[in-house]
Amino acid sequence: MAQDVGNTRQSPGKNRAGQPPSAQREANKENYVSYAEHITPVKSRHVRNRVDKNAPAIQMNLDDAQTPVDYSGSISTPSKSRSCQAGAVESYGTTENERDREKSRYAKYVLKKCTHRDVNEVLSIATPTAGSTNAAVVADFIESIVGAMEQLLVDEAADIESRLPQTELLKHISGIARWIKVGPEMKSEQPLYGYFSDFVLFVAHCLSASTAEGDLARLVLPVNNYDFKPDDSNDRRRVDVALTTRSTNAAVESCNSRSYADMLCNVEAKWKRSMDDDALKQVLIYSSSIYAQQLNRRFLWGLAICTSDVYACVMLNDGVLVSSAINIATATGRKRLITLLVHWSLCSESQLGYDPTMRQLSDNDCNIHANDMDVLSDGDGRCDMIRYEVDCYDDVSQEVHTYVTLRTIMSAGSLLGRHTRCFVARLKHVDSASADMVVIKDAWPPAEQPVESDSRSEIVLLRRIHNEFKNNPPAHLYPRLEIGGHIRLDIDGRPTIDTTDAIFDLMGTSRREPPLDDTKGSWQQQALRAHRRIVMSPVGRSIKSVRSEEELIIVLAEAMRCHNAILNNCGVLHRDISTNNILVVREDQDSLPRGLLIDFDFAVPVDRERRTARPAQSGTLPYMSIANLENINTARTALDDWESLLYVICWLATFGISSSYRNADANTADYPICMWRIGGEKKIAKTKRGHMHNEDIFISQIVGEFQSKYELLPDLATELHKELFCHAGCEGAINPENIAKRGRRSHGLRSKSYDEPDFLNIDPLVARNGYVGDILHSLQDVMDFYEREARESLGL
Repeated sequence: MAQDVGNTRQSPGKNRAGQPPSAQREANKENYVSYAEHITPVKSRHVRNRVDKNAPAIQMNLDDAQTPVDYSGSISTPSKSRSCQAGAVESYGTTENERDREKSRYAKYVLKKCTHRDVNEVLSIATPTAGSTNAAVVADFIESIVGAMEQLLVDEAADIESRLPQTELLKHISGIARWIKVGPEMKSEQPLYGYFSDFVLFVAHCLSASTAEGDLARLVLPVNNYDFKPDDSNDRRRVDVALTTRSTNAAVESCNSRSYADMLCNVEAKWKRSMDDDALKQVLIYSSSIYAQQLNRRFLWGLAICTSDVYACVMLNDGVLVSSAINIATATGRKRLITLLVHWSLCSESQLGYDPTMRQLSDNDCNIHANDMDVLSDGDGRCDMIRYEVDCYDDVSQEVHTYVTLRTIMSAGSLLGRHTRCFVARLKHVDSASADMVVIKDAWPPAEQPVESDSRSEIVLLRRIHNEFKNNPPAHLYPRLEIGGHIRLDIDGRPTIDTTDAIFDLMGTSRREPPLDDTKGSWQQQALRAHRRIVMSPVGRSIKSVRSEEELIIVLAEAMRCHNAILNNCGVLHRDISTNNILVVREDQDSLPRGLLIDFDFAVPVDRERRTARPAQSGTLPYMSIANLENINTARTALDDWESLLYVICWLATFGISSSYRNADANTADYPICMWRIGGEKKIAKTKRGHMHNEDIFISQIVGEFQSKYELLPDLATELHKELFCHAGCEGAINPENIAKRGRRSHGLRSKSYDEPDFLNIDPLVARNGYVGDILHSLQDVMDFYEREARESLGL
């Protein structure tokens, strides 16, 4: 049954019993005096009036030095990229230079921990399948092009096949000839741009002239811009070369294109063979931007050039597979590169990494109805005018419904992970005035076989929620599942569920389960992921669309009522409270907003005590709970989600609840809260432990940086913090073991039998799980109280 939440609260600043802090809490604070000796002070830029400004500086960080995140220190693939796109709420408080450095660090981490070299099987991904119409002629095309190139390299006057355009080929053979002769004397990568383009155009001319109509699927062509900043880029980085595709009747020439949205793959060049790691790192960085702009990409290709060596790579959800060097200075190497380009020109769209069930609409098909304009006005930039026709399959009814996207809510901006995209859409061929708007979510979450009945599936959990509430709908909003299913690809006439296994089948090998100890393993050891698509309602907007702190509190309060009801009635714990997963729903522009909790990708079923055994880390930086960040050996409960809510409030209150309230990033870069997104999980957890340890520290370091215009948010955050971290019996946030160990070292004592108070042996975050019910009740009381305050402030 749902928990009965009280409707009254005695007063802010006291617990439910109206009691002052316990004697044990005071004793513990005295014993923690040594805490200040082992942590680094970070002074707040300004402190609210409630704090004694003459008090001694309060210490916060457990580490003596705050260094940038070192991804090489972690052996597990992060569930979500740490790099943030400009404009994302998580990027507030960061400058462009900081985001740029973070992208580089993340790419370095992926290159070291998640990249596998000399995997020549990746080239087979593009090989036309046996049942395709052009599979039989592929070998002939390759031999014809190889023969022509080798003949012309020896003698430009040589006679080649009459069907080949010798005049056009001669324009490019000189560049290819110079490429195969480059040596250690090369001092610049720029000539490589033209050499590579000549090679690609040579192959394209041969295919265009020699293939019968219907055999060629597309032309693969270079762009005519070198070392350029893409028009749809949100940083200052410059792409060396890029490949794109055009229809088979297009002119065979370099294309005038300057966007990530138009790239088949990016190509990075270096002038030394030993710089292959640098070239691959650049490929990884730019590939994240391609994912962000191409909303129908399942996986990505990339090329790295180091003098005469070419590396082909494929970016999957959990790793990067790189071929051995394709040395075009040799005939064998030239044939390998020609083969890859021919395969790209003839294979299916899905083998290039595109999703055939999500088709970009042409300008002629992209008519915008008058009633769509309001939806389109709150989108995610350039992608909004790139609209898609999306097929949504339901696993239960086995029916397919086709929708047209109107607005992009979320794009996949990370290299690894789930690649979640969300859209506002309506049914195709339905009049815009009568069509109900829905949200389409497309993602690649981890899965278990059989994927259609995987108990971890968000589809399964949403069906559970739907079945629980359909006959007795609650007063609060909740996500209603309209359609839920897995993407099905047509491979040689066989419907195939789109999973990691399907990609490995193209390589002619089988995927194996990742190692249990989180080591890197072999390239075949990758997690099983399933490509799922969900249609939900109602439709909401970003939390950034609230107009005041009162509206924010009302939205958060309803979202957490939804959280509690789903936990208590459906037995589902959300585990990813973040700014992305709480939406604002309005009936019209003038109505009061309501809060909608979405995204149950990380949710798990829980036992009757409403807690789950320690699962894998989940969530969104910088909102992950401390226990989640450290993956400590204790059950995850609803308290972890409420802790995430506290971090959401702190983040928005510091950086602004909407764009009109935003502080300049340059003015907030040194705020202590910015450390919540810098460093690995354990470093962030230690920082948060310092900030959360007691009320004085929390107010000084975090609440003290809230924007001064907010009146309710500081008190709400302080009250939530008090219930989460100052409850009698589990006060504080510092792990006592860390202090005890440091104390032994500072006194020259190494013995484990060193006499310590009993309370120092208990992590307060572990002890907190013994008070879950009482704390949850108090947290809901706090939220209810401030929701009433917010409504009264709005005159409701």
